Amino acid sequence: MAGRSGSAPHLETSTKSVVLAWFAGLLKGLVVAFCLAASVWIYKRWGDEIRHHILQPVNRWLSPAAQEDEEESEAPLKVSEEEPEAPPRTRSSRVDAAAGEQVEGEGEGELVMTASKALRALSVARDGNSLFAALAHQLLGHQPGSPAHREDTADLRAMACRQMQARQDTYWDLLATAAAAQGDLVADQRGVEEFLSRLRRPGFPGGEESVRAVADADGAHVTVYEEHGGAKEVSSDQPGFQRTLQVVQRLQEELAGHPARHYDSVLEVQPLGAIIPQ
Repeated sequence: MAGRSGSAPHLETSTKSVVLAWFAGLLKGLVVAFCLAASVWIYKRWGDEIRHHILQPVNRWLSPAAQEDEEESEAPLKVSEEEPEAPPRTRSSRVDAAAGEQVEGEGEGELVMTASKALRALSVARDGNSLFAALAHQLLGHQPGSPAHREDTADLRAMACRQMQARQDTYWDLLATAAAAQGDLVADQRGVEEFLSRLRRPGFPGGEESVRAVADADGAHVTVYEEHGGAKEVSSDQPGFQRTLQVVQRLQEELAGHPARHYDSVLEVQPLGAIIPQ
């Protein structure tokens, strides 16, 4: 009995020791985990400062070569004296560039007579886009037939159509007349909408309505000379400075089975007596 009663305190002491050891190990693990988490947080928060103020001085002290490398890396960069590469040209930058550059092919041109003027005109393709192509050459100066000029022509057509679509009341008389001239359209709202839909398509000829829309949208004054005829002046409804665009309307011809006007870009205008002896 005495031996059995003496083993109980010993067992109780062993159990307490195990529990305390388990708690101690758990506490130690928690402390280690906290320290690791704190270290990670500190490094993320102040890593650059630690590397600069602590690690780099230690490395310089341990390795003189590292100090030399750092001095080389801190040396001022040499600025290149070469001219920077020019930025790619956008449509807006081409407008200013065209004013100061001689456009290839502008030394040539076809002689066209009006009633009182002799014109030197640069021909554009007879493909139904001639009005917009001639005006695009006047505006931006790219050589007709070039990729840039084809892009300009398409952009100008789209701009004119947007202008007329947004302000149909302003252009109603011109649009109704143009719609009725198609032969299969009526001069009403439906006919005007159908005409504008056709005008948006490449190759569909533009006319007086398109000249007016381009003048208003670009703030320009457009002179349309007529071969063996007079001239029409179209001014923008915008106040202020207006640049002058000059095109010549050639004699009417057949295009895709329908009468159509063709336009060329005017390079030079002279009185008849200045070129043709009287």
